[in-house]
Amino acid sequence: MTDITLRTPRTFEQPFEGLDEITDDKLRGALQDVYNDLANILADKVTNAANIATNVTDIATNVTNITTNTTAVAALSHNFIGGLILSNDANPDEDINITAGSAQDSANAQMITLASEITKQIDATWAVGNDAGGLASGASLTASTLYAVWLIRRSDTGVVDVLIDDSFATPDYPTSYDESRLIGAIATDSSSDIITFTQVGDYFRYTGDVIKDVNDTTITNDTFETGTLSVPPLSLAHIYALLSNVTSTDVIGLLMIRTKGAADSVDSSEEFLQSRNTVAFDSAGAIGTVLCNGSSQVEYAANEDSGNVTILINTLGFTMLTRSNP
Repeated sequence: MTDITLRTPRTFEQPFEGLDEITDDKLRGALQDVYNDLANILADKVTNAANIATNVTDIATNVTNITTNTTAVAALSHNFIGGLILSNDANPDEDINITAGSAQDSANAQMITLASEITKQIDATWAVGNDAGGLASGASLTASTLYAVWLIRRSDTGVVDVLIDDSFATPDYPTSYDESRLIGAIATDSSSDIITFTQVGDYFRYTGDVIKDVNDTTITNDTFETGTLSVPPLSLAHIYALLSNVTSTDVIGLLMIRTKGAADSVDSSEEFLQSRNTVAFDSAGAIGTVLCNGSSQVEYAANEDSGNVTILINTLGFTMLTRSNP
């Protein structure tokens, strides 16, 4: 930027050359007034130029601050989700309600805001708006099935809605919708009705029918087997597990449950539950949590050398880790 040198304007004490040679007092006074006015105007211009230079510097500083703050806000809003709590609606078998709220889309590129609560129907094909169909066109309502609940948005119009789909990876978007965030999950029972539930934060607790995901009567001692639970992929499953053997002659029974593929061994130091009796072992149960893999699977095994062993795993609920960290 070019330096600006401020010069003091002339005044009556600094008359311009030749003024004293003018003998007409009125003319000389008028010329002096004009001169002073011009000098003051010039001084104002110089002052304004200096102020402009200062303002330009201030603007540059503000732009830098805005850029810094924008970066900070973006970091704070990464994976943000607030509100958007699910519940069974007045018709609990078919309808769910989602409260108002906001969430960053799955790409962390767009904040999606549901301005007011909305009710969607699982037994009707999706249609825009409240008290309308919610099921994706490519999905079907079936018994004993887990469904993903997606917050969706049209980038061209900004319209926001909710979609129920059988995919937890990518929603089957309605026409023109192209932004989304996974916000919850619901399950159906043997009659294809929604199992009642309660959501607190990222935790979903089934409060309706008991979901018996594993009932295995063909156990091989000390051998892990795979079970699929009624929870979203990569969730922390809340389960009740039961080990039973009414024909056992042993006094100890061990049940192991692990994340599928984990290195936990069939060992008394790594069991999910242990029953130790003074007489022959019969049955034992416990409540706990286990991390499921990307296919909602866990592995289970028993250590019990005699008789016919049964392992039962009931799913009580889940903490949906991918809700807050997609």
